[in-house]
Amino acid sequence: MVPMSIGHGRGFRATSMEFSRNFESGRHGHRGGHLVLVHEGEWIDEAGPRRRIVQREELLFQAGPVAHETRAAAGTKVTIAHLSHAALHAFCALSGKRLHSLQARFGDVEGIAERIRAELSRADEATTLVVHSLVLQLLVIGSRLEAAPSQRKPAWLPPLVAHIHANLGQRLNIGLLAEIAGVSESHLSHSFPRHFGCSVSEYIRDCRLRAAARALRQTDDSIQQIAWRLGFSDQAHFARTFKAFYGVAPTEYRSARTAWDELLWTERAGEMR
Repeated sequence: MVPMSIGHGRGFRATSMEFSRNFESGRHGHRGGHLVLVHEGEWIDEAGPRRRIVQREELLFQAGPVAHETRAAAGTKVTIAHLSHAALHAFCALSGKRLHSLQARFGDVEGIAERIRAELSRADEATTLVVHSLVLQLLVIGSRLEAAPSQRKPAWLPPLVAHIHANLGQRLNIGLLAEIAGVSESHLSHSFPRHFGCSVSEYIRDCRLRAAARALRQTDDSIQQIAWRLGFSDQAHFARTFKAFYGVAPTEYRSARTAWDELLWTERAGEMR
């Protein structure tokens, strides 16, 4: 993964990158606007219990502030653009529009996403200003789109998700979870994917692996301790599952300092200015 970035001192930056393997950013935040254009592959955005899956030729804009974790499947190609809090506020004041989160297909924004990618490939002295103007055009056009009616979550779902997150190290089978939710196993199995885009077991596995990745980055706990604490049957099972998901063994993940880490440090520094 080799990021290519452009930007200037007026609160705008855009980065184009390709992921050669599955990757997770780790939890981080943005005060300003955050736009992701997925040219190839799949991008997953996790903000608390909310999961957004952004696929090929789709975009996701979040007006901020937002704290989230992001994942990319191997082979994913994205463009990520940031507008600082001050720049986004100025844009809203000028346009008279209050921006909200938006997920849409490239075709919904009149070809602007493709033009952004083409301009980044061109990369001359005018690229930064051209891409900046295209991003602003995309936001204006996106604000015209009627928000799709939200799918109301059943009352039992948020407490169930909270229980999963609080008990990742425990046995979490579908029968027990259905009993906690007060619904049948069949109803839980069919309803859960409509809200999270995956099965209950896949959601639990992903939560455990994200928690393990955080522990590898942020603690000195042994891999065996992490595996045991998060409900894996043994260290070997954990290592196999982790490598299948992230493309590297837990030991490699812990020791690696990637280009994405560098990008996040740059992003955090920019948000503090």
